[in-house]
Order: sequence, then C-alpha cells, then structure tokens
Amino acid sequence: MNTSSTLPQLIIVMGVSGCGKSTLAQRLSNVLAAQFIEADDFHSAAAKASMEQGIALTDEQRQPWIGRLLHQVSNLTEQQTAVLAFSGLKRAHRDCFRALGYRTLFIWLAVDEMEVLQRLSNRKDHFFPASLLKSQLSALEQPTDEPDVLILCQNENIEEQIVRLLKVFSIKAIRGC
Repeated sequence: MNTSSTLPQLIIVMGVSGCGKSTLAQRLSNVLAAQFIEADDFHSAAAKASMEQGIALTDEQRQPWIGRLLHQVSNLTEQQTAVLAFSGLKRAHRDCFRALGYRTLFIWLAVDEMEVLQRLSNRKDHFFPASLLKSQLSALEQPTDEPDVLILCQNENIEEQIVRLLKVFSIKAIRGC
C-alpha cells in the first residue's frame, strides 16, 4: 500500500447508533489494512443490559467504557493505523482521544433521524433499541466547529464514502478497491 503522511493513525467513525459507523469503519479498516476496533465490544454487560431495557446510559456510566477504549488505542505505534467505530456523542469524549496525541481524524456520519429510526427498527440481535435514538440525538454535541472532523452524509453509499475518504488521505494504491 502506498500512502502519504496524511493518513491518520487513528480514524474514528462516529455518530448515533444505527448511522452505519460500524459498517463504514470495518470497510475502511479492510481497505487500509488497519486495525478495526468496535466500541460496542467494550461496553460492560450491565451497560448493554440497561440499553436493552431502553435505559439510556449516563455520562458516568459511559466513563469506564471510554476508559477501556482509550486503553485499547493507547498502544498504537507510529506505523499502525486503527479505525474505531465509536458514537463520540460529546466533545469531551472526543477530546479524550485527541489527548492521546495521535494524528486523528473523526468522520461524523450525519444522518436523517427517520432513516436511522428505520435502520434501528429493522436491526436484529443488537442491544440498542430504536427507542433510545432520541436520547442519543439529545446527547449529541454536533462537531461542526471541530477542525479534525470530516462530515459524511447518508446520501452517499459506502463505496462513495470510501472513495471520498481515500482522496482525503491521498491514497494512491489501496487494497480491496
């Protein structure tokens, strides 16, 4: 793979549940031959059980989860790239990742509420119910004024998103495209 120095070490695909962040992050990690990290895998059993019951997590409940994620990504070497699928609802949470000192890019998947509600309603075998979407939208501090955030909209399919991202990264040759 031929990459320029514009490739971030840490790419965080963020947005509310059901926006497509895990799908995009997994696909992007495959194309970049990067480590994929799914933030949902780091939730405690108690947090997942609360969400399954339709109880939104508080910031206090999110802190240990964010701590586990920070620990997971804190061991990247200069030669490694990781792609993290993470809600990143609050600027303070995003700032925790910025404080690690990596070249970091956040990719915010800005989607229509009705589209996400439909996706969540159709999703099977996931702990996050559609009934919690409003709580995430209320908690979301939109990163529109943060310079290290790229906004992608739902009207692009995943391959268009990947091509757009590769242009941002100035990637000349990629795996899987």
